[in-house]
Amino acid sequence: PVVIVTTRNRAPECREAGCDDTLSKPVTQGDFLAKVRRFVALRERGEERIPASVRVEFRALAGSYTAYTKDLSVHGAFLKSPRPFAPGTRLTLSVHLSRRHPPLAIEGEVRRVVEATGGLPIIPGIGVHFLDVPKEAVLAIEEFIAGRRLR
Repeated sequence: PVVIVTTRNRAPECREAGCDDTLSKPVTQGDFLAKVRRFVALRERGEERIPASVRVEFRALAGSYTAYTKDLSVHGAFLKSPRPFAPGTRLTLSVHLSRRHPPLAIEGEVRRVVEATGGLPIIPGIGVHFLDVPKEAVLAIEEFIAGRRLR
């Protein structure tokens, strides 16, 4: 499919040229995703993540790192980090939900990489899917999320 980004007054001209659809400037994320969903079957995230800044120490083959989450769910998190990792990279994470509790030991896999782009307000980082989350960790994250929703 071909979707052309143009001004409203040039949209008919673009359709005549054979494009499948147009997007009018300025393009919003919602408009863009709506057009993409029309033509491409996207696998949507199965659950909502809550915004949360939680310290995460993690290890990969390349070394040890510290980052903070942008958002968090029982099944994954987005880690703000300018250091990209390839999708499929396995990570060993220590998630620090609070000072009162010990860090949660969770295995994860990089599923998404967002790199910094010049001039756009995009937070670079990695989307991590948690693997085989221990029951204690699931309960702790659920409690953390429930506490955040009450605020």
